[in-house]
Amino acid sequence: MLNSARDSARAVRDAASRRLAASSLDAIAPGSTFTALLCIFLVGISLDGHEWLRGTSMHLGRPRDALVSLGAVRFGEPQANRGVRFAHPTALRKLCTDESAPLPYARVPASETDQAVWCQLARAGSRAQSFLLLGYLPLWVAATLSGVLWFSSSLGAAKSARYALAAAGLSDAALALALVVCWTSSWFFLFISLSCFAYAAPSSLGWGAVGLEASFGVLQLAFVIMTVALSALLAQLLSLWDAGSARGLWVTLLDMDNARKALALALSAQLLLLLGCALKQIEWQALVQLIGLHFVDTGKTDVLLAFFALTSLSLLVDVYRLGAMPAWAAMTGAQAFADGCYLLAALLKPVVLLATAVVWRRDSARRRVEENEADLPTPGREHRSTASPPFSSNF
Repeated sequence: MLNSARDSARAVRDAASRRLAASSLDAIAPGSTFTALLCIFLVGISLDGHEWLRGTSMHLGRPRDALVSLGAVRFGEPQANRGVRFAHPTALRKLCTDESAPLPYARVPASETDQAVWCQLARAGSRAQSFLLLGYLPLWVAATLSGVLWFSSSLGAAKSARYALAAAGLSDAALALALVVCWTSSWFFLFISLSCFAYAAPSSLGWGAVGLEASFGVLQLAFVIMTVALSALLAQLLSLWDAGSARGLWVTLLDMDNARKALALALSAQLLLLLGCALKQIEWQALVQLIGLHFVDTGKTDVLLAFFALTSLSLLVDVYRLGAMPAWAAMTGAQAFADGCYLLAALLKPVVLLATAVVWRRDSARRRVEENEADLPTPGREHRSTASPPFSSNF
């Protein structure tokens, strides 16, 4: 009897865990599919891009602009009234004739960029491309697996594919684990690819310093999106995030007054704009917007004070950061886009501070009204306090 009770309890727990895994997979499948496809698109652009690094090389004693990709370089020639025109790509391996040559050390620029610089760039690009491809393949697996899980409830082909996976012994828990492994491996290899290129690239191409460009920034943006997606995936599968709470938060947002709703929309717009800044650099002040959204949800005064102080500080920092920006004509396309996003996010901060003050005043007035109503005696309680006792002293 005792063994049968244990077996039945174990069966109930297994069935509950299977239902939980299935519901978690159904909840995360649409978001995982869209995010994986977006990251595939961004990584593909980065792989095919020609602007991983930009610097100034030397040729016949004359400096010239150079755009470096993972395996080639394009040299720029100044054109009259047309800026710089970049030629067709030249393979880095053609410029690297002796891979064992050490990097030159000179206090003055040489008349020609040393071929050891191109060898170092070729090695950096090769390593970064290898790790990037290792992270690119799991993204396709994650997108395919998420799509099968998403469409298994509506499409016959996807439903039969899910049945085939279940018949092969891949339960919903195993599919969830496979999805986590794909996302984690892709995230890890993208991080290694970014680190390899940043550390292995030379500090100069012969004249001045170098700078990371748009293709590197696109991959950095994909890495940020992938980090958020992986965190949400793990939170959902480990039951750290309740989908019902997310739906309740959306309903609460729709029922908010106009000032609080405008504050939430302005903070969300700032988050998206600061995400676009990842093409140039990751802006950690996006965490301030998350604190603001937490205030919109909870209305806590201590959260409001932290958000107001940090937003005011970041606004003061924005004043001299915007003043130190170069002219728009001197920026590349990626730099102009990232700095434009930063400028719009900075212009939204006074609106956010004003909306925060309005929301706080309304919340304070509402709390005072509720406290005053709570202090007023009820009619029944007042009647009992003034009525004479049933047995008075005059009886």
